[in-house]
Amino acid sequence: MNGENHLVRIKAFCIAIVLSIISVVAFLFFYIPYINSYYKVTDNSIRYGISQEKYKSVDIIKENLDKNTLVLFGSSELEITNHKEYSFNKVFNTEDFHIMQIGSGNYQNIIHAAMMGALGDSIPKKKIAIVESMQWFEENDQNRKAFASKVSKEAVYGALTNEKLSLDTKTKLIDRIISLSSENKSLKETFERYKRVLVDKEPLPGDEWIMQVDLMQYNQILKSGFAKNKKSFGPKGVKSEKAADIDWAKLEDNAVKDAEKNTQDNPFDMDDTTYKKYYAGKVSKVKDSKKNVNFENAAEFDDFKLFLQIAKELGIETKVVLFPVNGKWYDHLGVNKETREKYYSKMKSIIESYGASAWDLSSKEYEQDYMHDGIHPGWKSWIETNKALYDFFNK
Repeated sequence: MNGENHLVRIKAFCIAIVLSIISVVAFLFFYIPYINSYYKVTDNSIRYGISQEKYKSVDIIKENLDKNTLVLFGSSELEITNHKEYSFNKVFNTEDFHIMQIGSGNYQNIIHAAMMGALGDSIPKKKIAIVESMQWFEENDQNRKAFASKVSKEAVYGALTNEKLSLDTKTKLIDRIISLSSENKSLKETFERYKRVLVDKEPLPGDEWIMQVDLMQYNQILKSGFAKNKKSFGPKGVKSEKAADIDWAKLEDNAVKDAEKNTQDNPFDMDDTTYKKYYAGKVSKVKDSKKNVNFENAAEFDDFKLFLQIAKELGIETKVVLFPVNGKWYDHLGVNKETREKYYSKMKSIIESYGASAWDLSSKEYEQDYMHDGIHPGWKSWIETNKALYDFFNK
């Protein structure tokens, strides 16, 4: 009996070994190749995907850049209205021109600076655009927890290993990132290690090995997470129409009709559904709640300058999009027009000083059919900006 039990145990052990070998072989020869290739597509579905894994993955972004791709950095405005026909993901689901969108809520200049530094020479035509949001500059500094959830280890590593960036710029970048990681011990230690190895060239024993192993794991986590995320892919297929043949007058006419139909039930010319869901219940509560905002001490201005400095060192032509805010809503919040004008003026001065250019819609704060809600562009804002982005890339 004992002999039979022994044989059973040996048999079970052998089966376990065989299954383990099969699992390892399947992982190495099927899963890993799949994870490292499934995101290489021929349409725009990944370019217009809105998953965090894509926004953080240098590989996924690089593999979906071609000669007709404009890299567009931004935040929530890139996603809020992407179901609308005037959104760039609908307008430019074309073969001859398309956009790689990078960013959602809480993506700000320092995060985009790192990704731009990592993408480097892979950026088509050496041209990028970035949407600057007034909200980024209303507080003295960024929310640390929000930053930690959005920053990409891959992007930071890529920027710090880009030989075209000066030591001074790399030092400013990593010091700022370490500061913003102060509430996340693990992340802070990771970036301190990056600085020792890649910037100061004074690694501690084991630093380089730990860094590379962590990066390999991070790379696979992003790619496997991307495969599982239903938001990873935008519209499938490509329209037969060319971007060069877009009827802009017709697009704007359709957008205005949509705006007129959907902005009838609120005093701020917002999208009615959005107003009812996010604004109607707090109108009286938030009156004058931002009256002390002055845009004077925001650390974001220095982050913006660093973004532009990185673009300059990489030889990248930058178009900065300055959307308006909803003038009626911001008046209600207590941020008066004069204060807002100071912000716009300061931004345009910085843009000019770094040799970049602005697509400036700041004068449209009170125009109808421009703002989807209090802060996000809609209808005519996007139609006009889409055309400006196309012209910028193709000039």
